[in-house]
Amino acid sequence: MSIKPESAEGEAEWEALGKHWLRVDGDVLRLICNGGFDLAEMQRVVQESNDIGERYGYVMVCLDATHAAWSTPEARKYQANAIRDKVLPNHTVVMGANIMIRATVGLVHRAVHLITGKTLNSSFVDTEEAARAVLSR
Repeated sequence: MSIKPESAEGEAEWEALGKHWLRVDGDVLRLICNGGFDLAEMQRVVQESNDIGERYGYVMVCLDATHAAWSTPEARKYQANAIRDKVLPNHTVVMGANIMIRATVGLVHRAVHLITGKTLNSSFVDTEEAARAVLSR
């Protein structure tokens, strides 16, 4: 597991999620990826997203994908089924994603749109400051 990230004063503490880190800041789910997600980790991410959606009517996600990798097939299937069942108004900001992660996100978003008619919105940025700027719009 990586070293626990620092939280600024007034921010929620980071919580370990397997080898990843998770934090909920109001309407924003923040994740730091260290490899891919397994099924239990993906279930938690989906649950946190749904909880935010219940409270706010939409969900924002800030994902640090600098060290991301492919999730397990079970995790991908679970996420696909969850998205098919419920797509809230959303925006995901992905930091540090390599070209393969960017392409995969694009393909998933197009597939979700074809299957559900709903749109998953995302932006790719290089810094935390840029991510904050996108989410503050």
